[in-house]
Amino acid sequence: MIYLHIGMPKTGTTALQNFLRTSSSALADTGLHYMEAGRRRADGKGNLPISHNPIVFDIAQGSPNRSAMQADLAAEYEANKDKVCLVSSEMLYTAKPEDYAPLLSGIPPEDICVTFFCRRYDGFFEADYKQRAKNGKITQGTTAFVQQRLADIHAEPQRINFTGLVSSLRTAFPKARIAPRLYDRSTLMNGNVIDEFFDLIGAKAPIGLDTQAQSNPSLSRAGSDAFGVLTRLIG
Repeated sequence: MIYLHIGMPKTGTTALQNFLRTSSSALADTGLHYMEAGRRRADGKGNLPISHNPIVFDIAQGSPNRSAMQADLAAEYEANKDKVCLVSSEMLYTAKPEDYAPLLSGIPPEDICVTFFCRRYDGFFEADYKQRAKNGKITQGTTAFVQQRLADIHAEPQRINFTGLVSSLRTAFPKARIAPRLYDRSTLMNGNVIDEFFDLIGAKAPIGLDTQAQSNPSLSRAGSDAFGVLTRLIG
């Protein structure tokens, strides 16, 4: 199988991706392979990014490297089809499935599973606010932020409809398995998304590897606002 993990954002995606990249050797020994195709930069320089976000960047630029990326994904999967292969990009969550589905057309469609974590949108907006505030990107205040999100919901309610996303995925990947999972720390395997993801793919994380690490520790709203003030002051 090849698992295409598309997010959603603010559901532990960075922690999962960082774990997959830094533990690639140990994971290979257990039959898991974190795909390099789709993570390589067009110029071939630098270390591989932790995620497959370059796929989305390429789509945004009109997919100038589409055929090459499609061939790379197919060839790498063929070379590792005895393993469980993994692709992960939270940016794919807001991309159109019909735009990135052709990139996997060289892989048997019945071998594909598309998965994402569903987080309640009140929790998502709170986490999104705190992340933006911590990075100094919130200047209009909490009330204005919430009012804008409510306006977005009223204008395009389908954008926060999980059923609509599944329908779009089924259209783009008619023979693939679609496997959404609930993101709620009280119900996640061992309380974290890494163990939950490994449960989804029917595998266990290698013994001795820490699955509890957080890449973006959550702060209080006041703490996030305070960090944002400092961020803007020091540039």
